[in-house]
Amino acid sequence: MKHVLIASLVALSSIVGPFAGRQVAAQQAPSSPPALDVTPERLGMYTEAHVALGAARDAYHLELGRTHDVQGQARLRAEFSERTMAILDEHEIMQADYEGITALISVDPGLRERFEALRTELTAGRGTSPG
Repeated sequence: MKHVLIASLVALSSIVGPFAGRQVAAQQAPSSPPALDVTPERLGMYTEAHVALGAARDAYHLELGRTHDVQGQARLRAEFSERTMAILDEHEIMQADYEGITALISVDPGLRERFEALRTELTAGRGTSPG
């Protein structure tokens, strides 16, 4: 009985083994996007866009809180989406790059420090909250 069980397990592992190995290899080798080159100029453009997007978001939330009908809220969402894209265009940054730089800032302490300094410089005296 033991020999039959062992033989069955060996046979099963020889059948499934190659397929399981491929799946594990595929899971271990995710394709990563190309690294973004965050030059000082690019970080400046990102930070300006970040500040402008924050102001647009604050204005959107203020208006959304005052609007109680569904159509008005839908209109505000559409306007906010358009404004977001316009801000990114004005600052010559694609949405995917903006999101990528945001991710890098969240994991790179040096980059985060440079970003915070630029943001503080841009918002000084405006009465805006960092965010």
